[in-house]
Amino acid sequence: MPMYSHFLTAALDQKSPSADALTPGKALANLLQRRSQLANNRRDGSSRTRDALANELEYDIALIRFTQLLSIDGDVQLFDQPQAERSRLERALATRGVHLDDLDAG
Repeated sequence: MPMYSHFLTAALDQKSPSADALTPGKALANLLQRRSQLANNRRDGSSRTRDALANELEYDIALIRFTQLLSIDGDVQLFDQPQAERSRLERALATRGVHLDDLDAG
């Protein structure tokens, strides 16, 4: 298992919310918050390795959870190339009418 996928699996296992607590609305709000943090860190040049990795993991966890709630197929193993899998899942969301770029501006 590639290193990032291993970290992501461990993080998902550690942060598993109760099934009742995670609604699509809450999951989307969390996803947008994590996406905003990731964008802010990139814009501000915050590239400390540990912080950057933590922010990417948090975003990917939120992305995976939200897409799972919408029954979009995903696999942590596909995160061996994180940006490619993020883009694939974001495109899958767009086909369902969830355009993250549009929601970021709001």
